[in-house]
Amino acid sequence: MMKIPTTKMNLTTAPVTRPSPRKKEKAEVLKKLIAAAETEDSDEDMEAGNAKLDYNNVTKELETYRKEISDLTTELEGAKKGSFELEEKLKTLQGAQMTHRLSDTTFSEQKTTAQKRIETPTNTCTSRL
Repeated sequence: MMKIPTTKMNLTTAPVTRPSPRKKEKAEVLKKLIAAAETEDSDEDMEAGNAKLDYNNVTKELETYRKEISDLTTELEGAKKGSFELEEKLKTLQGAQMTHRLSDTTFSEQKTTAQKRIETPTNTCTSRL
C-alpha cells in the first residue's frame, strides 16, 4: 500500500471582529443622516404636493374668474344693446310728448273758444221767443 501524504490544514476560524467604538459612532451618524435625508425628501415631497394643490386651486379660481368675466361681458353687451333700445324708445316717447303738448295747446285753445261761445249766447235764440 501506498501511503497518501497528508498535510496539516490550518482550520482555525476567523476571529470574530467587533466594531470599534469609532465605527459604531460613524454608523449611527450615517443612519441619522439617512433618516434625515429621507425625512427631508418626504418634506420636500409634501411641499411639492402642497404646491401642486395650490397651483390646481389657483387654476380653478382663475377659470372661475374668467367665466364670471365672460358672463359679465355678455351681460354688459346686452345692457348696451338694451340701453340703445331704451334710448330709441325714449326718443319716440319724447316725440309723442311733444305731439301731445301741441295737441294740448290746440285742445286748450279750442276749449277756451268753446267756453267763450257758451258764455256769450247768440241773440238768435232769444229773438225767436
